Amino acid sequence: MNYAKISAGEVIDINWGNTSITKESYTHEGYVAFSASGADGFLPSFEHEGEGVVLSAIGANCGKCFYANGKWTAIKNTITFAPKDKENVDFRFLFYYLNQPDIFRSHGGGQPFITLETSRNLQIPLPPLTDQERIASLLARADRLRQLRRTAHELGDALLQSVFLEMFGDPETNPKGWDADDFEKTILSTQNGFGQREDFSPNGTIVLRIRDISSGKVDLSDPRRMIIPEKELAKYALESKDLIVVRVNGNPNYVGIASEFTEQKEPVVFSDHVIRIRMNKEILNTTFVVYLLNSPYGRKQTLGNISTTAGQFTINSSGISRIKMIHPPLSLQEEFAGVVARVEGLRGRMGESTRQVEGLFESLLSEVFDG
Repeated sequence: MNYAKISAGEVIDINWGNTSITKESYTHEGYVAFSASGADGFLPSFEHEGEGVVLSAIGANCGKCFYANGKWTAIKNTITFAPKDKENVDFRFLFYYLNQPDIFRSHGGGQPFITLETSRNLQIPLPPLTDQERIASLLARADRLRQLRRTAHELGDALLQSVFLEMFGDPETNPKGWDADDFEKTILSTQNGFGQREDFSPNGTIVLRIRDISSGKVDLSDPRRMIIPEKELAKYALESKDLIVVRVNGNPNYVGIASEFTEQKEPVVFSDHVIRIRMNKEILNTTFVVYLLNSPYGRKQTLGNISTTAGQFTINSSGISRIKMIHPPLSLQEEFAGVVARVEGLRGRMGESTRQVEGLFESLLSEVFDG
């Protein structure tokens, strides 16, 4: 649908968020506050009432937009789009248009930013208000379907966490009285990963990176490949049921995240940002260990063993070895692993459906805004 475009600043009030307010001003309750990360806090007063769009104007989320309604405030590092002419602009329509990829031209390299001038001069389509409302309603229905799929995935995580606690209790207090000992007592070997940074090749061996396991699951949908010498391939190859742990990162919340490697159709090695751990599988099941390490108890134990050097947070094999492990019967651990496998199988089938829904939504955006 081809509509004439005008500069956004002609029909929308576009200004910086309140540059004097940072997250340090947040309170436990009050009116919604938007930062460059979205609606993530509260303030005792508000600066806007009604609909609006908040643009993340700097940093990792630069260019991402958030829909606002009610009484709200946008703080430092944001740009606000507020009503100037309510008769001509539907803000749901505006939100979906602005939230498309590459709408805004950003500046800077490592720290991208968007200027107020860029925002005000942005060319936006302005069909009749009834058309905007119809388009916004269509996209909102498709968006709700996307959100339902994502919620179902999150519910799967919550379900497995509940099953873990039901079967094993909280490892912190160990109410079921399981035997417990330092992890090192069951570790057979640890190995830091492959440190080479060159020889990238589309025909090389897959090198598992932090981004491939940052969610606590192995995702090789977008792998990096390198030429790996045979000697190194033998040393760093991953095997089914290996435990993989993030060793170093600039964000401590990623350090110590654990994943279970599953058998692949081709060899996979791992980078030096990752530790491979092999343990006595007659005592501990890898799936059980992954969920224990990624639980609140496991994260607390991990964070207590992290060191910091030059802005990087690190846990070494000694730190991991000191984490206290409960030892429920192996048969019970394997029963839990079976539950995880069934849930993950269901989520895998849902994942394909989710990708189709995401594709439908992107197609709708393209059809509506690009014609």
